[in-house]
Amino acid sequence: MAAEYRRRRTASLALLALGTVLCIGVDAAAQPPGPPPTVAPGPTRIRACGEITEPGSYILVNNLFAQSPETCITIAARYVTLDLGGFAIIGIGDRVPGFSGIWVQPLLGFEGLTVRNGSVHNFYDGVSLEGAAGSSVENVRVVFNLNNGISLHTGLARNNIIWANGVGVRCIASLVIQNVFSFGNGVNVQNVGGCTTIENAL
Repeated sequence: MAAEYRRRRTASLALLALGTVLCIGVDAAAQPPGPPPTVAPGPTRIRACGEITEPGSYILVNNLFAQSPETCITIAARYVTLDLGGFAIIGIGDRVPGFSGIWVQPLLGFEGLTVRNGSVHNFYDGVSLEGAAGSSVENVRVVFNLNNGISLHTGLARNNIIWANGVGVRCIASLVIQNVFSFGNGVNVQNVGGCTTIENAL
């Protein structure tokens, strides 16, 4: 009897060990090799007027409607790319100075800003980046802004439609303007610094 008991107990332990090995093998096979893949985050989404305070990439996900006298988008950081995503930033046509679609505060050392791919209209100033050197405005429709359509310190205005603003483009120091369609502005280009280069402007 004792010998039979020992034989059955040994067989049971062997089966238990085999089951454990099989389970471990299944679990190991289910795990992917190496660390899980990481997905880089996309641009920060903007759904309302407000302030950008960190460097990075931002994108509109809808039209924005601003109320005077508040600026719709204030940029308070270096190296910001603001993609309008084909949407519009729309004011109420107010004549109050400082009522801007997009604005950066000057004299704080901000630089390297880009605004692109959308529309800004019906403000006192449309896209006002005079306070940020080395910036660009690209593929933007800037329409019906009472004072300046686009104002830049140094940088590039490229492939924009600039229509029916008080001043189409205002340059503070050095600006290159390429492939611009400009119509119905009181002054097409106001060159303050005396060193604007205009290429292929209509």
